[in-house]
Amino acid sequence: MFSNCHVFKEAIKAPCLKHGKDIYFKRNERYKLKVYCKKDQCPWHIYVSAKSSVDKTLVVKIYNPNHNCSRVWKNKQAITKWITDTFIDRVQSNPQIPPKSLLNVAAKEWIVGVSHIKRYKDKRAALQLIEGIMASKYSRPIIRLNGCHLKGVCGGQLLTTIGIDANNETWVIAYAMVEMETKDSWDLHLFSKYIKLYKGKTLKDMYWGYARANVVK
Repeated sequence: MFSNCHVFKEAIKAPCLKHGKDIYFKRNERYKLKVYCKKDQCPWHIYVSAKSSVDKTLVVKIYNPNHNCSRVWKNKQAITKWITDTFIDRVQSNPQIPPKSLLNVAAKEWIVGVSHIKRYKDKRAALQLIEGIMASKYSRPIIRLNGCHLKGVCGGQLLTTIGIDANNETWVIAYAMVEMETKDSWDLHLFSKYIKLYKGKTLKDMYWGYARANVVK
């Protein structure tokens, strides 16, 4: 299952590159996507669509895993983003690595050709990504959870989700009134906000991603 078309595309590109198969995507609707092999007469294809009218999680409806075509050398799926993600560890450990070395690694490990111009762009993109990762360590993407007792006639507690904006000031992301501050009330408070925006596997991935981000290891 895939939460959206982007996730599906990224998942299908890696095995196609590994086996030297070039593919193309044909999108019919927002929650329908077909993938075909670029070689004429090759029967390989995949079709995914929404699980139901309510749950927009993408599931595979049709899949023919058989290729009758030969391996391609210049694969158009080897775009800058894929190459950057694949070789970022090498560039991070050795920023002075020659672009030609990246070309040789791509040819040896993935058996895919990368143009002379592209390899320089890919190294520069990898370095920019590394700089962005380092810079993010010193930024302040902070979200905090807080609760307080209500002194009025009805009583209960107020739960708030608070962030810090670009001006270093606090702002309320969401709030809820509950009878008592418990794990269940927090789960309900947070989950009720996400379920209005996301459905199916997208909701599950987003919810647990944020939950894990607030766990101190």
